[in-house]
Amino acid sequence: MGRNRRSGKNNTAKNKSTTPSPDPASTDGLPKVKSSTRRKKGGCVELLRTQANKIKAAAGMADAVTGVPRHLSPPPFVQNVLRETRTGVMLEPRPPLTLRPGAGPPPPPTMNRFKIRRLADIRNIQLARAAKIKKAVKMEKKRERDRIVKWAIPFIHREATFLLPDGKTVAELEARNHKEPEYLEACRVCEELADPSVPARVESGAWKDASGKYALVVLSMEQMKDHQGNPLFDSEGEPIPLFSHNIHKRAQDAQQTRLQAHNSKWKKTYDHITDSKRHPEPGPIMPYLQQEVEGGPLVEKLEDKRVDHIFDRWHIQGHPSDGQVPSMDLRGRSREEFRDIVRTYYGDSQIHENIKHITKEFFPEDHDKLERVYKEGSWVPQEFPAFAPATGLFLGRIILWKLQTSVHLDDNDVLCAIWCCGQFTGGHAYIPDLKLKLRYAPGDLIVFHSRFLWHMIGPWLPKVMAPGSPLTPGRVSMVYTTHVDTARDILAKKIPLDPHPWTAAS
Repeated sequence: MGRNRRSGKNNTAKNKSTTPSPDPASTDGLPKVKSSTRRKKGGCVELLRTQANKIKAAAGMADAVTGVPRHLSPPPFVQNVLRETRTGVMLEPRPPLTLRPGAGPPPPPTMNRFKIRRLADIRNIQLARAAKIKKAVKMEKKRERDRIVKWAIPFIHREATFLLPDGKTVAELEARNHKEPEYLEACRVCEELADPSVPARVESGAWKDASGKYALVVLSMEQMKDHQGNPLFDSEGEPIPLFSHNIHKRAQDAQQTRLQAHNSKWKKTYDHITDSKRHPEPGPIMPYLQQEVEGGPLVEKLEDKRVDHIFDRWHIQGHPSDGQVPSMDLRGRSREEFRDIVRTYYGDSQIHENIKHITKEFFPEDHDKLERVYKEGSWVPQEFPAFAPATGLFLGRIILWKLQTSVHLDDNDVLCAIWCCGQFTGGHAYIPDLKLKLRYAPGDLIVFHSRFLWHMIGPWLPKVMAPGSPLTPGRVSMVYTTHVDTARDILAKKIPLDPHPWTAAS
């Protein structure tokens, strides 16, 4: 080894110095060698390729078995086949993953399988590498963030920011007494806005006073316009979006699917009499029509209405002097129901992130306060960290399942964010203080001061349920908020909370 056949001298050092090193600039990954070397040694090309692969493997650049750079290496099951082919040894399958006793079920995937396949071009999700799935999730979050940060916010600042009517200011609106005459005036203005001849705004926008304080922001779309600036509509009269700023249809359907499954499993009776002023309902059941087969007759179906108050902390209604506890709708009647509630209502982290971007941009003071209150007062992430986000903005979620909504104020809300989903007609949003009529289609997001801005959702009707549709028709509204007294107590370090309040309901 290392000795010259003619001279008998040891050429180890010479061999070390003349051994070619891989050139990262080469196209085929082989070290650059002179053409004369290839001619003299003939079959040394394969030897050089093997040496290059060994060097790359030692440097962590390529897989030792396949010789392919790691960022291009095949999935693990292909590598196993290659190993078996080259070595002739049948590899034992990896034993299934087992949970340690008391570990509980693993958290659900953050994205559904269809979404992963579409984003990452993965045909078989079972054979996909975790890194590729993680990259797909990351890219989807980036797309949703860009829809808000790069499209919606610049459009609003550029051409969709308006002053409050009649020279009003946010401070004046907040200082009002909200007595009966104001309520009657708000009802009168809403009746005028409900006239079909009054057009509804379909584009995103923001409304502020002369000092720069914002009262309301809506995310809907940027409508396509012709060369003269006139908005364009399709053959059915619907606006044609140039850019969509609202919540994506996939996220809407995913949230409604979770809610419908939860409501079917855990029944709840809606008290339509006690809540009749805010939600004027003729009864606790919503009728709708379903076409079971294509071209077949319409069959009348019935569905229960309900409202859920999912609050990490709040004062029990009617007991303002008592300590704050998680709401009964969040705790449930058993530990199993509590887990299902958290999985259902806290599966909207991406929607929550979109709301945070808007709040930070247009309501910075409220954003900082709400973020601090959530960090110090959130209870679900401590009790059930696998399914609840550790960061957030609002301590409360209110879900209105197939309910009408009349003119009202939310006196105890620091800030309010609302969006809706479902299959329905009608349901415009009326803001009488701003003389504003919004289209408020499924997915549209409104962030505003509901504490001093009167608001109402116009009457709506459920659409006909199409054959094979998994979702029942009707309007579902999601409300995010934190109560004023809750924020005040948390910021003042007054947090008397039972560390395990769900045990009282077990």
